[in-house]
Amino acid sequence: MPDSPQRAWRRWLVTFSILLLSMPGLDGINTPSRIIFQGVSTVLLGAWLVSLLIQGRGLPATRLDRPLGLFLLAAAMSTAFAVDPRTSLEGLWRFAFDVLFFYFAVDWMRRYGSRMLIEPFLFIAALMLVLDGTYLVLWYFGWPEFILPVAGWF
Repeated sequence: MPDSPQRAWRRWLVTFSILLLSMPGLDGINTPSRIIFQGVSTVLLGAWLVSLLIQGRGLPATRLDRPLGLFLLAAAMSTAFAVDPRTSLEGLWRFAFDVLFFYFAVDWMRRYGSRMLIEPFLFIAALMLVLDGTYLVLWYFGWPEFILPVAGWF
């Protein structure tokens, strides 16, 4: 039996949100935006993990389980012996987020098919192209950039 349109829309929105939050560079160097990014993305992936626990399922098994586990172990050890553990802990959070996002992608592709993950990703890519094209036109004609807050790369 197919899902109702509301359930499909909710799943698409959750996938879109997690994909958008997983894009590199959104956490940036600005501390308030990084805190918001980390909080929202942690809540979304945490909700997914809680739903796995409620359903009585674990993380999906893949051939990359051991290498990812060793990678996280090495990152945790480097955090434990770091000169600045606070900064290193933030890097460890990003590594753990990426690994959990990988498992999220595997789980959702196995449960709902690849379309549920690829459509929001392509939508985000199209959105980025439109925004970047708008910025290019604004820059070329010397018009003020008013669509998004201006932030430098460095």
